[in-house]
Amino acid sequence: MFKKNLIISNELQDVVNKMTTAHDIVNLTDNGTNTTIITSSAYLFENYLLKSGMIIEIDNVNYEVLSVAHTANNDLIEIKGILKVGTSWSLAINYMTGTRIEVNQILQQESGNLDRFPLIWLLQPIETNFENQAVDFSADLVLVFAHKSNATDRASKRLNENINKVIQPLIDIFKLQLESNYFNYMIEREGDKEIELKQNIFPFYGTSDKKKSVLNTFTDAIEVQTQLKFKKQFII
Repeated sequence: MFKKNLIISNELQDVVNKMTTAHDIVNLTDNGTNTTIITSSAYLFENYLLKSGMIIEIDNVNYEVLSVAHTANNDLIEIKGILKVGTSWSLAINYMTGTRIEVNQILQQESGNLDRFPLIWLLQPIETNFENQAVDFSADLVLVFAHKSNATDRASKRLNENINKVIQPLIDIFKLQLESNYFNYMIEREGDKEIELKQNIFPFYGTSDKKKSVLNTFTDAIEVQTQLKFKKQFII
């Protein structure tokens, strides 16, 4: 038996991967302007809080969700735009980790060929505290949940359209995954105590002087601060 070293960025990538699990598309219908996806993924509605305004991905293209409905046999997701062919869909999330400067540089390089939002960004460096107990270490994390917006939008519209409809639901889903039984092997919690997330909302995610965007494009964001306790991992 030997100890496995946890790499926080990789472990949180697993959380995002779980959030973006693909769901089968049973059928498609369109009304000339929008498309309704028929899917058998009732689990998503019960546990993942899919809502209108959120973004899903089909064949590497992002679509805005216009409405969701649940029937006895299937679930219905209406999206903005015409879709003729699709076998599966998932939540659209782009995960990155790095310093503020590094992530911004990466996004600039990929801006021409990557639909980079919605974005979950694990900010480096990470402060860790090692403990001599069942817990390997605790880490103070800062994650940025961001989505693109329009330069002319007022704060009220940004709060309603981006913050409330796109970004906040992703934070809720992320929290649900961290607290799920699936990640019990990794996260130490006291009984059913919820993981505390401290949030700072930024309608227009700018620098401290507010003269330019942090991500070199017009974005809205919520910065989330949390402390996670990571269990010791052993491999036989």
